[in-house]
Amino acid sequence: MKGNEPAIQIYQTSKDYEKMRHLFFPGLGSTEYVSIDVSSDGNYFVGQGGAPDYNLVLWSHVEGLKYKPVGHICSSTPERDPVYQCSISPSNDIICVTGSGIFKLYQFDEGIIKPIQSGLGKRQNESYLAHCWITADRLIISNEHGDLFIVEHEDYKLLPCSPSDSLGIHCIIATENGFICGSEHGIVTIYEESKDEQELYRRVSTIQIDNDGLYEPEDLTITNFTYDEVHELLALTTVSGQLFYVNVSSSDLLRDSESIKISYLTMPFHLKTITGIDTCIRKPFIATCSLDGTVRVLDYHKSSLVVCQRFNTPCYSIAIHPSGLYCVVGFADKLKFLKILGTTLVEEKFFAVRKCEEVKFCHGGQYFAAVNGTIINIYNTFTLQPIHSLRGHTGKIRSLTWRDEDTNIISVGQDGSVLEFQLKYEKKVNDYQVKGCQMNSVATDEKYTYAVSNDAYIRIFDQSFQPDNEYSTGDSSITSLAITSPQKLLFGGQQNGSLRVYHLSSLDSFEEQIFCHDESVSRIVLNHYGNLLVSIGGSSMFVYEISVEGHQQLGDSRYTEEILISTQELQEKNEMISKLEQMFADLKSNNDYEQRKREIEFNERVKEQNTNFQSEMKQKITQLYAIREKKNKTERSKENLLTEQSAKAKTEKHKLEQKYNQKIAAAMNQIHQLKQEAENERQGLLSQSKSNEEQHNKDISQLRDDTNEELRHKQDEINSLEEERVLERDRHEEEMRQTAVDHQILVEKLTKKYQFELDKAKEETLKLSGENTIKENSEKAHEKEITKLMGKLKELEIKLQEYTIRLEEKQKETRKVMKENREREDMIVEKERQIFDLKKQNQELEKYKFVLDNEITTLNEEIKPSKDKIATLRQTMGSMDKKLKNYMQTNKRLKDKIDELRHTIDDNQQDISKKRFTLRDAQVYHKRILAQIHDIVQHIQSPAKLREEVKMFYQKHVNTKIQKNDLDFDVQKEYERQRLHLEKSVDQLKNKLVKVTQKSKTENSRIMHENVMLINEINQLRRESRILKSRLREKEDRVSQKVAMQVPSSAGDDLNQAVEMQKLEIGQLRTQLEQLEQDQRSVSSRPISRESLPPIH
Repeated sequence: MKGNEPAIQIYQTSKDYEKMRHLFFPGLGSTEYVSIDVSSDGNYFVGQGGAPDYNLVLWSHVEGLKYKPVGHICSSTPERDPVYQCSISPSNDIICVTGSGIFKLYQFDEGIIKPIQSGLGKRQNESYLAHCWITADRLIISNEHGDLFIVEHEDYKLLPCSPSDSLGIHCIIATENGFICGSEHGIVTIYEESKDEQELYRRVSTIQIDNDGLYEPEDLTITNFTYDEVHELLALTTVSGQLFYVNVSSSDLLRDSESIKISYLTMPFHLKTITGIDTCIRKPFIATCSLDGTVRVLDYHKSSLVVCQRFNTPCYSIAIHPSGLYCVVGFADKLKFLKILGTTLVEEKFFAVRKCEEVKFCHGGQYFAAVNGTIINIYNTFTLQPIHSLRGHTGKIRSLTWRDEDTNIISVGQDGSVLEFQLKYEKKVNDYQVKGCQMNSVATDEKYTYAVSNDAYIRIFDQSFQPDNEYSTGDSSITSLAITSPQKLLFGGQQNGSLRVYHLSSLDSFEEQIFCHDESVSRIVLNHYGNLLVSIGGSSMFVYEISVEGHQQLGDSRYTEEILISTQELQEKNEMISKLEQMFADLKSNNDYEQRKREIEFNERVKEQNTNFQSEMKQKITQLYAIREKKNKTERSKENLLTEQSAKAKTEKHKLEQKYNQKIAAAMNQIHQLKQEAENERQGLLSQSKSNEEQHNKDISQLRDDTNEELRHKQDEINSLEEERVLERDRHEEEMRQTAVDHQILVEKLTKKYQFELDKAKEETLKLSGENTIKENSEKAHEKEITKLMGKLKELEIKLQEYTIRLEEKQKETRKVMKENREREDMIVEKERQIFDLKKQNQELEKYKFVLDNEITTLNEEIKPSKDKIATLRQTMGSMDKKLKNYMQTNKRLKDKIDELRHTIDDNQQDISKKRFTLRDAQVYHKRILAQIHDIVQHIQSPAKLREEVKMFYQKHVNTKIQKNDLDFDVQKEYERQRLHLEKSVDQLKNKLVKVTQKSKTENSRIMHENVMLINEINQLRRESRILKSRLREKEDRVSQKVAMQVPSSAGDDLNQAVEMQKLEIGQLRTQLEQLEQDQRSVSSRPISRESLPPIH
């Protein structure tokens, strides 16, 4: 923190960057710290003070976040050369300091700072801008000429890979395997360790910040670095205060270092003092301008920069239209009205207003007011013409605001006056003046007007501008005001860089105060919905969100997406889109073709693998059959052994039964005796057992109840565990089934076949295990065979895993194909970037075109008077042409109707001619039949010949059997109806034709009559012109005769006067003649009836 008492603030990152400690050293002897550093173990903290004393202060960690100063020393030269950087070595015992001709090393121990010999020799006087510890013994330093030096074990030498390009390296940061340098003109150079011991380090890549024309090369000098080793991201700052970041991962550097670009970490800032700010209604835009000549439009919803354009002259004020499509900017030489076309600003018109420091649109956007010294000029937004000029201030106007209804405007000035103007009558309505102070800003709501001045007071005026009250703001005066009507809050920006919040009901005390700017707050502005506040002070801008408890925020999500765009740019974009769509279609077809090709190749490979797998499976099946045959043989041998052993066991069993039957008979006698003794004892014990039994039953009932309860609880727990076990078993079985279905099927088939037989063998061997050791040996051999089979099954499992590995390899191949597709998509993105660059070039060409258009407009304004005359003549000609066109169109319509009627008549005549031909053919055929019948009748006397002739006649004319069918009455009726309809339609068409012909005749006769009248007028005008010409000749002859008759010596003056009078009359007659000729020409421009008349000579 700068100031009279500079301090270092420590923040805790684990608690949202909460300020935890404030380090202050009273004997620093400067107003700022130029460099700070912390030791690697966090026990020491070093700070380098600035001019004039340049003291180096060391703090030591006590406990928690507490540090105490343990030592200080002057690190500069006796001439007090500037010091740029200080740092602590990784070994936490050495401090390095570099500056202008300064390179010093200090050793500290228990608060004592001792200088160490640096060993720089003759190069001591160079300006060392930065340094960095690579290891505990190795140090890299840089100078203003772009040289890099390595200091190791008191050895000092120049690195072979240093740029040495006369561009100073201002910051260095160490990485895992090298270091990164930041120099002037925004150049970042990356170095890595080299295998060559003499070279030590090699240059891997050089990246430069793209200068888009907004900054000078000196403004892009890199001053600070920070490096994230986990994500391999490098963040950097420039001397102009801009923040950038770049990805410096080793994979990207090795693949394509040229494609790596340095991007903005945040929106780019202004370089100099921000002078103007404004917001709009229909878009989430904040418009700013600065003395650096840039105009920026920010989107506070997306936190992005929409427009950033640089001008050659500094900007002093800005206002954006409520629609967000236009803005007005006050420059040093003029006031410009600009259109926001996409990402560029295009000048629509400029006004001769120099250094306009206050401009503002009205709430509706139909007017905007611009301050010109002590005058307020009001312009129409749509015509861009001045409509009012408001005068009344004697001092420079500092601020103005519009009333809600846009009929009045309020302004304050340096003369201490507050004025209200009414636009309709262009006069001052209300005024108030405070003598001896300057007004800074003004704001208004529905009832009151609030004004602030440099005497640290807030003054309130009612609607008639009578002072209502005034409140003191303390030591610092308010420079700018803003009011939110819904929340009833008043915001004021102060000279000390703070922002105060007042409630309108109690202005004697503020609700909240926020310190944000390091300079005076020049302007504050609210958005339309009153939930966002923006303040500017110096070159900084802060955006605040306004939230009031219990107050519902107005929705600000209804913003328009409208933008202004030129027709040429729209056509170019459409053409570009069509080209890109075509390119995309071509690329898609190529990709589809290649994808199909790869799929075909992949399917072929899969088929080959399947065939190989099938052949291997057949071999394994044959091996399994062989193993089964061996197993069957061993089973037969085991069965034979078992039958022999069972026979032996039966004989031994029979012997043992006889032996034990004898023993049982002897034992039965003893048992009979013992039963008698037991019967006697039993009767004695019965009585005792009854009493014990009753007591026992009681105890058992009680225990049963207790155990039943416990069993119930246990049973519930068992059921829940059983359900969980079933769910877990089902889930486990589902996973096993999905992962190894094929393997499980094979294993289950083999295990089921062998398990059943194994269980049988185990049961039989367990029965005979105590009697037959041979069977145990056979059982062991059987188990060995089973283990062999299991081993073979494991081999099959291993081969199945191999097949799965192959399948994974195929999947990897498919991933490679997908990766290639992504690379092609990256190529498409690169092409889109090239398209974007071309668009930028097109925008520059459009700017040049805009300049040419301005020149063309000036020329057009010069030609405009002559064009107006031509336009009037053309209008008269156009009116006559329109009448002629109307006549021609009506004639054309009539001709079309006549042609249609003629076509219909021709069609009907063709139908009639066709029917006549058919009727004539039928008549000829009828006559032929009558002639043949007449010939047949000649043989009426001879029946045989008559029969033959009739038979021939029948065979000749009757080819098919005729079925007698009665004519359908409905068909005949429909035919009659159609005939009547056609006859009626023909009559109607004839009537229409007659009417149309009559109408056309009347129209033609009317046109002929008009033409005759026009010809008569023309002839009359020609006669009048001939008469006038003859009169003119007669007057000229008379004048000549008078001149000849008069005496020249006596009346020369009278003669001259008469001649001049005659000349004047001749001139008047000629003008009348020219007027008549013009009238004749205008008449001759009418439509020609028959033929054109000869010209007048």
